[in-house]
Amino acid sequence: MLRNPVSTPQQAHSCNDRKTIRSLTVPGLGPNVAKIGRLIPAPDISIEPVLSLGAFMPTAATRFNSVLDAGPVVKVTAGRYAIAWAIKLLGLQKGDGVLMPAFHCASMIEPLSVVGAEPVFYRINDDLTIDLDDVRSKLTPSVKAILATHYFGFPQPLAALREFCDGAGIALIEDCAHSFFGNFAGRPVGSYGDFAIASPRKFFPVPDGGILVRRSENTSTISLSSADFPSAAKQAFNFLEHSLAYGRLFAIAPIINLIGYLGRAARGSQKNVGLDKIEPILVGGDSGAFGDFDAALMLKKMSGFSRLTCGAVAKSRMIAHRRKNYIKLLRGLEGLPRCRPLFPELPAEVVPHMFPLWVDDLDTVFPKLEDLAVPMQRFGQFLWPDTDGTTCPVSSEMSRHLVQFPCHQELTERELDTIITRIRSALDAS
Repeated sequence: MLRNPVSTPQQAHSCNDRKTIRSLTVPGLGPNVAKIGRLIPAPDISIEPVLSLGAFMPTAATRFNSVLDAGPVVKVTAGRYAIAWAIKLLGLQKGDGVLMPAFHCASMIEPLSVVGAEPVFYRINDDLTIDLDDVRSKLTPSVKAILATHYFGFPQPLAALREFCDGAGIALIEDCAHSFFGNFAGRPVGSYGDFAIASPRKFFPVPDGGILVRRSENTSTISLSSADFPSAAKQAFNFLEHSLAYGRLFAIAPIINLIGYLGRAARGSQKNVGLDKIEPILVGGDSGAFGDFDAALMLKKMSGFSRLTCGAVAKSRMIAHRRKNYIKLLRGLEGLPRCRPLFPELPAEVVPHMFPLWVDDLDTVFPKLEDLAVPMQRFGQFLWPDTDGTTCPVSSEMSRHLVQFPCHQELTERELDTIITRIRSALDAS
């Protein structure tokens, strides 16, 4: 059985002699996990794509494949539930082992609890590729599958792993949560796994969504239901208000504000929406924290709003802007001391999810970044307690030193300049 993880000193900020306050979960940042701590300002730049009218305007770009080209697709509410469905469809049972990367987030591990499968952690290399020798050493009769992750949009070389899985008789689940678009060796991401999963909200301006790709038609059926209309409408409208709060959709702002006013009046509340109304965030929140898996959501479909938006937005613009923004961050942060980009080059077939930066003294720099309201995440900050420096030294180091900044397609030039300026200021002050 999966055990409840515990926070270690490097996973959460200490919270000393500060008053308890109510905190707000800002979309894209995940829930707060602490109750006491210092106040930090909410980022005034969205860490995930918001919806703008420009999102529907195509631009000239090289053709990229996506995980949707890898096989038949099922659309669920989040990537974590796509992993859970892959586990169930593979017929795994309680006590079966699944090889998992030692560098991970909760969304990758918690789905195993659906059938009671056990994570068996394998090592990664300095460039985040799979340590295949360590994978071979972890193979036992109880191991039935392996999950391989394309981190931050940079595809893993999976041909050798696919060959290993075929020889060992275990299934390969290809984790494309960070790699919705991209090619590797002439094949789309997601095409190596028996199953592949993806997370549209990391790339598209939508409030929910997960993708499960089957390598071939499976005789097993997946029965999903839609959320009730009031809940679905509220979710969609909240996302529109969220986008408006971050300075988008001004052309239809009167309509959004009117609908919001009427809705709040009906509920007896007149709370205004806007970044100036977003309360400071309490230190301790992290998008990778454990405890957010809700098995009931496995049975729900990706919302109609998200499905329609994913189909309508311009993929060419998304791809071109993400690549351009990543390169601008590379150049803007060049020469900074005590840090380095994890991927200093952007291969021609890569569409990045975020910009990962290694910081030597992140424990010192991170609070400064928070105080400057820099939008960021720390993937792998919370690791399963079975994983430590002896399990995988690289994962342990990544957990303590890696921070990621947005490069999504909705960032403006001014917002990118602001992010770069604030990062440089935090590092210069350290």
